[in-house]
Amino acid sequence: MKSLFYLIAYKQKLRLVIFAILLALTCVIFAGAKHYAQSAVKIPIAIQDLDKSETSKALVKTLKENKTLNVKDLEDDDAFIEDVVKKKTAVISLSIPKSFEKNLKKRQIRKSVQLYEKGDFVSTIGVELISKTFFELQIPYIIKHYEIEHHDLKVIKQYYKDNKPKDVISHKAKYHSTQSIQMGLLLSIILLVSLVQLYFNRNIAQFEVLKRVYFFQYTNILLPIIYTLVNAMIIFGIFFIGSLWIDGQLNFQFYLVSLLFILCHTYFVCLCLIKIRTLSHRTFIATSFTFMLACFVIFIQL
Repeated sequence: MKSLFYLIAYKQKLRLVIFAILLALTCVIFAGAKHYAQSAVKIPIAIQDLDKSETSKALVKTLKENKTLNVKDLEDDDAFIEDVVKKKTAVISLSIPKSFEKNLKKRQIRKSVQLYEKGDFVSTIGVELISKTFFELQIPYIIKHYEIEHHDLKVIKQYYKDNKPKDVISHKAKYHSTQSIQMGLLLSIILLVSLVQLYFNRNIAQFEVLKRVYFFQYTNILLPIIYTLVNAMIIFGIFFIGSLWIDGQLNFQFYLVSLLFILCHTYFVCLCLIKIRTLSHRTFIATSFTFMLACFVIFIQL
């Protein structure tokens, strides 16, 4: 068994390192593609902050932190903020006037804020998100108005920040899930990329040598098992770290199922290496099996 481990792991250590780096690069590329796709579907809005007060800066910061919005800053000398909507560079343009903080204290921001929207479904969602942010910004001032006059506004703001009710929907979304289409897609891509094993480990497929090795008891059973464990642990380790980095909301059941898929895939690749002599046939059969397995992985995530 030690000699088999030496043959599969130690003697192939450089190729295994390159194999792990290749899988890690796959995760990085996938994360970059996901980030680009998410930024592409964000609602573009343009904001002009003329007030430059602590409150207006807090408003702009809150909107920028919203993952649904893509906020662009407008210069103070942009007199026609509606042009960005007409040019279709944003679906909403918003101007925060110099008197914004004063009007907020008087709870009169509806008339003071200048807002232009495209008038479609996407811009309506954006307006609702902005309105919600404005409402949350007003709450401390409303409390200040109805509470005892000597209460300090900063104390009220801090109290509201510390005791702000959490969104139940957002809270539930943070629970660990057993399903993730994105991570299922990542696993499928990793399985396809891991087919490079057929080329990295082709020196194992020396059939005359294998015949002599099989003279030893249980070698024909131990060889595919050791190969599967070594390579599957590398694949699963990279996938586990990558999925935590990209998503981080999956539970033990998801990773257990993923490990079973990886073990099944790696064992089949090993059988292709030691049973099929022709490289083209080996590649075709392993690729076909991996495609079917990848489709099944994605299907069970739906």
